Amino acid sequence: MVLLIDDLKENRNEWENNTLETYLEAIVRCTEDLDGYYINRKLTIPQNIDWKVFANILVSAKMYE
Repeated sequence: MVLLIDDLKENRNEWENNTLETYLEAIVRCTEDLDGYYINRKLTIPQNIDWKVFANILVSAKMYE
């Protein structure tokens, strides 16, 4: 999380979702479209949600529309 906070502080204008409200809304949308994320990237859809998947959601949410 520290890296995301630092990135936001240093690159706020590069984030699509640069407020807490829009970022949290993007996390919800990322979670709802998790299968699509993996399908679009031609990746295997994980059967078990682990910390790596959660980290992908957090990073994706900064730009997810």
